[in-house]
Amino acid sequence: MEGWISLYRKFRNWQWYKDSNVKSVFIHLLLSANHKDEEWKNKIIKRGQVITSREHLAIATGLSIQQVRTCLSKLESTNEIKIETTNRYTLITIINYDKYQRNIEEQPTNKTTDTSTDTSTNKKTNETTNKKRTENIENKGIEKNNINISTNKNNDKSTSKSTNNSTNTSTTNNNIYNNINNIKLNKNKLNMLFNYLIYKEKNFENLSDTDREAVVICLKRLELYLTNTTYLTEKMLFQIQLQYWTITEIYLSPYKVYLNKLSRDKFMLNYFLTEKYITIDSEEKIAEFISYFITCLRKEFEKM
Repeated sequence: MEGWISLYRKFRNWQWYKDSNVKSVFIHLLLSANHKDEEWKNKIIKRGQVITSREHLAIATGLSIQQVRTCLSKLESTNEIKIETTNRYTLITIINYDKYQRNIEEQPTNKTTDTSTDTSTNKKTNETTNKKRTENIENKGIEKNNINISTNKNNDKSTSKSTNNSTNTSTTNNNIYNNINNIKLNKNKLNMLFNYLIYKEKNFENLSDTDREAVVICLKRLELYLTNTTYLTEKMLFQIQLQYWTITEIYLSPYKVYLNKLSRDKFMLNYFLTEKYITIDSEEKIAEFISYFITCLRKEFEKM
């Protein structure tokens, strides 16, 4: 995620500043909230709002769901946020968002000016600098704070394509919402990830220890986590490694909010469906298999 937010020193005087859990959740919401109005599934998510869930916040902040629930209650009690919950998602509005984050056109420059400089000259210089900075940000496409919303919007459009188009362009499409980019999939890569998740062997690219723990929790919930592979055949181990890679890719995408709602039955049903249509007769087919599997699961998520 690119872009930036401002955080003023007076934030240290905030009433929840010494409550590390509440502070962590609130800062995460500031980082995740829309900086401008965006459309998502025919709904306008306004500036200062974010689509999320308690499960997603728990994974993102390293807190338990109960701790997140307590933090949100505290923030709501002091009118820091407003919470609207549906059976599919939670919409959180940061009530005084503009108080924390002024529009980028209004952001002060970092350049320190001499106190003897004329005030009006300083103001004009700052405005010119900010205008150029804003133009550079827009031209480079850096200001994209709400990657969850924009990515979901793009993925909604992609689901209307045929299965053949999805599988043929799978690597490119998956990289849009995948933090493990430009990795050529092969059995060695699958095995490296598997050993990192199960045996904590050599760290895997772009997957932190915190991410590893979250993926393991998900695998345990889906009853996929193994502690002993002694009696597995080579084929069985390969199948499990494919499943582990798929779960990891989903976790590293905006769709990870749905992982806590995904049942083992639905997961395995879509895996067997993928096996029916995609045969891995070469290592080049691994990426195609996983991409098709993720596409099937993504359609499942959209029903939730």
